[in-house]
This record gives sequence, structure tokens and C-alpha cells, in this order.
Amino acid sequence: MRKKNGFTLVELLAVIAILGVILTITTISVVNTINKSKKDSKELSDTLIKNGAELYIAENSYTLNNQIKTNGAYFLKVQDLINKKYIKSKKGNNLTDDRCVQLSMQNDTINIDNISSCPVLLSEDDYTLESTVNGTRIMSYNGTHTSIIIPNDIDTINHQAFYLKNLTYIKIPDSVVDIGSKAFANNKLTSVIIPNSVTYIDFAAFADNFLTNITLPESVGCIESEVFSENPLTEIIVEGKDSLEDFDGCAPGLEEFEDIIVWKP
Repeated sequence: MRKKNGFTLVELLAVIAILGVILTITTISVVNTINKSKKDSKELSDTLIKNGAELYIAENSYTLNNQIKTNGAYFLKVQDLINKKYIKSKKGNNLTDDRCVQLSMQNDTINIDNISSCPVLLSEDDYTLESTVNGTRIMSYNGTHTSIIIPNDIDTINHQAFYLKNLTYIKIPDSVVDIGSKAFANNKLTSVIIPNSVTYIDFAAFADNFLTNITLPESVGCIESEVFSENPLTEIIVEGKDSLEDFDGCAPGLEEFEDIIVWKP
């Protein structure tokens, strides 16, 4: 009987299957290595950026205090920190970009909240508008920016207009009069300045964020229930009023926070 040469079909299929498994394992390993390298590089960059920001804060705390109190937050451009030698850029650290370091204040201490995109002034492509008697209402936010400046011609923020949009910062213009229910709820806001034009804040407008302190200007005449619920608030400053009675029964949103309210008539 003649001896067979080569492989049978079954043997060839087995070899191909084994090679496929080896190739898959190798590919996964290479991809994981690349991803880990990218992650390590980014973490290193963030560490350097935070260190540079801390140096900048230490040397400019007075100016930063005033800026944060005025705007609710302050943003340090990463590139400015590099240019001013607070950060030394190293090849591969991904430090030359347009990110910002967001700063806030709690108990007179300046905190670094996050490193993310710099605030963007919204354009008409970012939201749906509707005309009102006195101006323009934002019906819904369609953009992807997480740090935003609302334009000056807006007078009303509609129900759930910015709901669940991963927002880390908002600047509300002093043209806004009404803030609708859940307008900014379920985001990642650490601070917000309510302008002295706002008169009405509806149900749960700022619920489920990370707000630690709030100042209500004298203009606010009505604040509905649960406006600031599910926030780690430690202080609410109410300007131009002596007590809840000054709201004429239209401040259910403050009743649960009576222990931390500071009245400034």
C-alpha cells in the first residue's frame, strides 16, 4: 500500500482553525497594549495639567476668587498654562490641545473640577428656538458641547431643554426670565450663577447635579418644589428677602433647605 503524502482536508481545517485562534489572541493582546498605552499617556497628561493648574492657583488666588464668584466657574486654558511655563510639554503627553481646566469654589477654597472642553457660545445649530412675546425660548438643546454659554437674546429656558446632556458648566445670560421644569436636571453641574433677571424657576430645574452652593438673586419671586433636589448643597444664599414668607407662598423649593439658607435682605 502506497504511503500518503501531505495533509488531509480535516487536518488542513484543524491547522487553519488553530492559526485563527492564535491570530485572534495576538490581535486582542496588541489592541489592549495600544489602548493601555494611550490611557497611561492621557493620565500622565492630566496629572501634569493638574499640577500646573495648582501652581497657577497658588500664585493667582485673589484674581481667581473674584472671577469664580462672578461667573460661577473659571476656565484655565491648557495651552496658556504651557506657554506660561506652569506645564512643561513632553513629547507624547498630548498636552498641546484646546482643553480647559474648570475651577470652582467651595468654602472659599478653589477646586479643580475637571479637565474638559472650554466653554462654547451656542449657535443656532445647537438648539431649537421658539419666539415669545418678549424674546426667544430655547425649546431643546441638540448640541454635544458640555460646557456652554447661552446667548444673550434668550428669555426662557423650556421644560427639559438641557435635561441629561452631561453638562459640566452653563452660563445663563441676564436676559433669561423663566427657567422651566427640569431645564438643567440630571447633569454634572458643580456651580451655577442665576442672573438677577430670573423671576421664576420651575419644578426640579436644577435637580440631580453636583451643586454645593447657590445664590438666589432678589429678582426671583417664585421657586417651585424640588428645584435643587438631589444636590449636595451646603448653603443657599437668598438676596433681598428676610424669610420664606417674603415669597408669598411661592417657595416650596426652599422649604427642605431651611437649615442651610442664609438670608441677605
